[in-house]
Amino acid sequence: MAFSSRQANAAAASVLFSPELKSAFYKLLGFLSVFDAVFLLSIVGHLCTSGGSSASLAGAFVFFHFAQSASLVASIYMTVGLALERYLAISRPLEHVVVMQVRFYMYGNWKQ
Repeated sequence: MAFSSRQANAAAASVLFSPELKSAFYKLLGFLSVFDAVFLLSIVGHLCTSGGSSASLAGAFVFFHFAQSASLVASIYMTVGLALERYLAISRPLEHVVVMQVRFYMYGNWKQ
């Protein structure tokens, strides 16, 4: 099940990061799918290393625990960012377009 979820997230990320989809909504969705894939892989790695007792398994355990925690927090922030972006797009559609164009021009190379 984790393998099929990873494949679905990889397919979604490849579509969402295409040059035709330039809005902030699609970029946030793409990063959410990447963080979800990392979370799934860290859970599988965490489960694979939970039975060992050697030093290398302890290091892997710490790494997978950190990756799981970091990807979970990043996934939560991406979900909050998506909710905020959609709220602003629905409540103030004219201001939303102007603000997103200015922010993309200032903070990144994702021009609309």
